[in-house]
Amino acid sequence: MSAGILGKRFPLGRKFGEQGSRGAGGQRGRGQRRYSGAAYPRRTRYLKKEPVPVPADATLVRLDATATDCPQPKPPSFIPKRVKRQVAAAKANLASVVETVYKYSPYQQVSRFDWPDSSKAKGSDKTFVQCHMANDGSWQWTKGDDDWSAYRLDEAIAAAKNTPGTAALLWQEGEKCVEIARTHQIASCTFQGSNWSEAQIKRILTQVKTELTMAVMVFLYDPDPTGTKKAETFQKCCIDVGLPYVLINPKILCDNLPHDASDIEQILAQMEVPEFIRKLEEQIHAAVDGQAEFDQRIEEANDFWRTPQTTSSR
Repeated sequence: MSAGILGKRFPLGRKFGEQGSRGAGGQRGRGQRRYSGAAYPRRTRYLKKEPVPVPADATLVRLDATATDCPQPKPPSFIPKRVKRQVAAAKANLASVVETVYKYSPYQQVSRFDWPDSSKAKGSDKTFVQCHMANDGSWQWTKGDDDWSAYRLDEAIAAAKNTPGTAALLWQEGEKCVEIARTHQIASCTFQGSNWSEAQIKRILTQVKTELTMAVMVFLYDPDPTGTKKAETFQKCCIDVGLPYVLINPKILCDNLPHDASDIEQILAQMEVPEFIRKLEEQIHAAVDGQAEFDQRIEEANDFWRTPQTTSSR
């Protein structure tokens, strides 16, 4: 999928020689002023931000080595009441619950709880609980007041700085997807569950831009309604912050996915890692080619209007 929405661009304001609008009886409309015989609106109309083109040297960010520190699911030592209620609603046994702890910082972490649920497309269900360390050193099952970074962001930025060309950083939905990518030497990040708001995404993307100046944000989103909405928000934030982006629907990489919530786990169940990486890079390069094609069409249109046009009289 190419970066941005390719469409026709038209200049704002009236065309050369176009007269200002008037109300009934030839009078100026309300809210307009006259300067040198022309009517202008009081409010200024601002140009909409355009997507930053994907650089031709965009390169997928890879880790120096395969990650070996990925968190593993374990029987939990404690299950919050909210999780117990969800497990009971699924008629699952508490003994079947496993917990995976994802560290965001030394004092912030997320616990993922999984349990069997035959009513779900994946055959299981999950929930996430945020934790933060209080001043007395105890863990509290709440988010806390401090901002959260993106998961594995520091590692990804460090790898991006060692990437030849313009770094193309892979974003996904969920810590588990990030860890799967890391086990195959692909740098990846995700936003914490409650951090998918525009304000939080922009805050983190601004940090990325400050650290790297220029980098391509590649988002492999879940092809369900929630994932599509996240992709739209991600796209808008990239445009506002001024970073190029590529949105990738997993169904483009693999047309035989088992369900709409499929992600990297289901993709790699049907293809080898080298093929997955190749297809990711194809989508990044397609975004570059699409932008070049768009620019060429714009240039051809400009050439047409710059060329004096002749008309025949009847």
